[in-house]
Amino acid sequence: MNEGMGSTTLIVIIIVFISVVSAYMAYNVNYTKAFRMKNKIISLYEEYKGDCNSDCKAEIAQYAKDIGYTGVDGLNCEDSYFKPDDPSVRTQTFNQYGYCEYKVNVVKSSNPNVFHDNNSDPGYYYRILTRIDINIPIVQNVFDLRILNVTGDTKVFNNN
Repeated sequence: MNEGMGSTTLIVIIIVFISVVSAYMAYNVNYTKAFRMKNKIISLYEEYKGDCNSDCKAEIAQYAKDIGYTGVDGLNCEDSYFKPDDPSVRTQTFNQYGYCEYKVNVVKSSNPNVFHDNNSDPGYYYRILTRIDINIPIVQNVFDLRILNVTGDTKVFNNN
């Protein structure tokens, strides 16, 4: 009887270990895709000087296809924790490409003693948010898991 209990316990330990390792690998692979996608979008926005037109969107779509990144259905950019608090922020959701775009205005410094740099001229920058595509049905519907989002900002573009 003693041997029967030992093998059952060992099988449970093995199943739990395989489940934990598989979950970690799934998270790691999808995080890498979302991180690479965010970096590519930011570099394309900077390459196109903040004007991401149809050519830029085509490059984004092609890159997403190349790395196997799929957008998350029902991406809610308006209620995201990562949306800047400024009410003048323009929010756009690109479900077909799987990311959110926040256009944030940068105000000119009113202090005359500030030396001239990128922050002394008015402009704007973009905050890009991509989401890791892991479906945990019960947990994902109840909680807004911030660990499943990847964000980054572009450089500041001048208005002129």
